Amino acid sequence: MELLLAIVTSVVSGVLLFILQSVIRENRELKRKKDMEIEEREKALENGVRQLLSVRLEEIYDQYANSDSIPRRAYDRWMKLHKAYKGLHGNGTFDHMKIEIEEKHIINK
Repeated sequence: MELLLAIVTSVVSGVLLFILQSVIRENRELKRKKDMEIEEREKALENGVRQLLSVRLEEIYDQYANSDSIPRRAYDRWMKLHKAYKGLHGNGTFDHMKIEIEEKHIINK
């Protein structure tokens, strides 16, 4: 009887250990998939925001490109948008525009 109890206990322990290991593996895989989905979503959001910033930077630049001056608010807004764009790993597309904007006379309106 004791031998039977020992065998049953060993088998049950082995089965429980197998189930526990399976659950742990499954949880790791689910976490890895979730982390990948989060990373993809963050990249998509970053790209989207960068594109929206790009559009707005172009709009403001185009509005004042042929002018010798720029209102303080537009200047400040453009600089903040450019900083955010660069912070999102934006390329140097707007760097030459930034130099041109900085050379304009700033009007305090």
